[in-house]
Amino acid sequence: MGQSLKDRFVDINELSRFDVLHPSRVPKPDKPTFGDFGVQQVSGLLEIYRKDIERGGQRYPALLSDSTLAQYEVYKTLVWDRGWGGGGKSDEDVYEDLIMDDSLCKLLPDLVILIEIEGVQWLESATCERGYSLCTQILTAQRFSMGDSLLACLMMICSNGLSLDQKEEMEKFLLAVVARFKAFKKRAPSNSFVGKQPQRASASTAKSFVCLSFRVWRPRARSICIRNYI
Repeated sequence: MGQSLKDRFVDINELSRFDVLHPSRVPKPDKPTFGDFGVQQVSGLLEIYRKDIERGGQRYPALLSDSTLAQYEVYKTLVWDRGWGGGGKSDEDVYEDLIMDDSLCKLLPDLVILIEIEGVQWLESATCERGYSLCTQILTAQRFSMGDSLLACLMMICSNGLSLDQKEEMEKFLLAVVARFKAFKKRAPSNSFVGKQPQRASASTAKSFVCLSFRVWRPRARSICIRNYI
């Protein structure tokens, strides 16, 4: 948990090269650093994505061309000509313009490809990063003996489960939980009921307990509690 990004992701240096594509990072044209800005990083990306790749018996053509650096120079000038630099427009909005505008896609095809690659790369690492904090939220001191399989299931549900604001969908979810809970013909007897016939829980009892937990517990604790029924 205490490791740095560089320790956890071997390709972090590759990811940092994409920073020069952010309009907010591009210096003004009158700055001495403008001319050389980003050239080294884009050249590094060219080394990776200008080659054909063979993987699993398949050959994948190169994504970038020899004109990538020239396109990047045009892009740097365009950042300030269109008022994108210096916080004039968010990086996300500029990226959306580049991807959605056909004229810009034709003018800067390689830059658009790099921006799309960056989006996928960071998305992959973001899932890992969220997992560390989510793991600590679920794996409390009281749950420390939880197995890896159950922990992985709970993390998946917490990441992709329904929001408490989705009332109709949550109602359907609760009914499904109750139906599944009721489907079990027998419940494992506790130590205090050894020798007695296990009792089935009624659907109304199960739903009452679930709804009561929903109303009383804190939002985050409620969310985890409901997901434990899965």
